[in-house]
Amino acid sequence: MKYKSILKKHLKPLEPIPLKVKRQITPFSPKCILFDVYGTLLISGAGDIGKDSELKETFFYQTARELDLPLLKMPSSPTNLLLELIAQEHKKKKDRGIEYPEVDIVHIWKTFFLHLGINLSLEKILEFAFLYELLSNPIWPMPGLKELLNWLKEKKVLLGIISNAQFYTPLSLEFFLGQKLTHYFNPELCFWSYKEKMAKPSQGLFQKAQQTLAKWHISPDQVLYVGNDVYKDIYPGTKVGFKGCLLAVDKRSYRYNFNITNFDIISELKEIGMYYP
Repeated sequence: MKYKSILKKHLKPLEPIPLKVKRQITPFSPKCILFDVYGTLLISGAGDIGKDSELKETFFYQTARELDLPLLKMPSSPTNLLLELIAQEHKKKKDRGIEYPEVDIVHIWKTFFLHLGINLSLEKILEFAFLYELLSNPIWPMPGLKELLNWLKEKKVLLGIISNAQFYTPLSLEFFLGQKLTHYFNPELCFWSYKEKMAKPSQGLFQKAQQTLAKWHISPDQVLYVGNDVYKDIYPGTKVGFKGCLLAVDKRSYRYNFNITNFDIISELKEIGMYYP
């Protein structure tokens, strides 16, 4: 898949929309830091105004045109069909006992096009999924991302990721960092929702991280989880014993949406350095 050319063509710099928050950091030097991706490591435009169906339709047709797909076979409302297929997949998994299911977006798009009688190669489906996502959810590195990761690497802090994601998430991160993720993150501590078939706020993702860390004799109270959403990030992390840190840096993705306390708040990624005086 030509993901680098897709990124180079469509990426545009984004800046966080500032928030006024009071920083709150508890004295603590974590042995391990786990991160969310969208709204934490990456600025995400998905929380911006304009996420209506008409706008999504525009992105769909733009993607189809760029990839030379037969527009005459497209439905009048592709977004409705896409959402219907996702809902069906969620229901199947909920019926199997998964409380917060995650879909594999490649499977969803493959089913979408087969439904229309369009048989695309896997490569074409990957390109379509990646480009459509990039148009509908613009991304850019959070300020200070690479500097922070380099600093934590020098400090020999164990790093990992727990994030709602699809196949393009790690590819995008690697593109921005100019490195394989393994340069910074321990692969045994990277839990992607599309691979685990469950999404945050499922505690299952956090429990898997907890179990992995236990093998290395790292207890939950030695772990910091950094995210931008109290309900999806901080709450399930604290339920397994991790210290929560809410990144309040961008109005588009900041979610103080659940009534819990006893977590830290920072307004820039670089403030994580304050945990290591």
